[in-house]
Amino acid sequence: MRFLPHLRQKFEVDFVIANGENAAGGTGLTKATVEEIFACGVDVITGGNHTWHHREIYEVLNSHPRVLRPANYPPGAPGRGSLVAQGPRGQRVGVVNLQGRVFMQELEDPFRVGLEEVEKLREETPLICGLASSTSKAGYLCKNSRIRSG
Repeated sequence: MRFLPHLRQKFEVDFVIANGENAAGGTGLTKATVEEIFACGVDVITGGNHTWHHREIYEVLNSHPRVLRPANYPPGAPGRGSLVAQGPRGQRVGVVNLQGRVFMQELEDPFRVGLEEVEKLREETPLICGLASSTSKAGYLCKNSRIRSG
């Protein structure tokens, strides 16, 4: 991560999304790792099923607008699964985070939820990035909603 500021400048990267679900020593995400990741120049942090390993992340998910859990988690789960964020150059980017169901716990249908979230975000910005736990899911969302996969 220490190279990110240099790479961001060198390649004129407008927006950086990082999957942080295993950033805390290989398991989960903590408040300290969230702060460290953002300090490196990341704009949004996503997570998945490993995100929940450290209970302190629940408060971070509820209070930090740029840390996402999968959007297809059940209602009442801490945090949010999508957002519209503003990048350093003022551009607005919608981000949708989803978790698949193959070899995973049973969750809401990521395809249905993903398309619903994209339509909500599209009201605020035309640029949307979809993140999913497999390339087939991200590819489906891109094909069916005209978004770019991360």
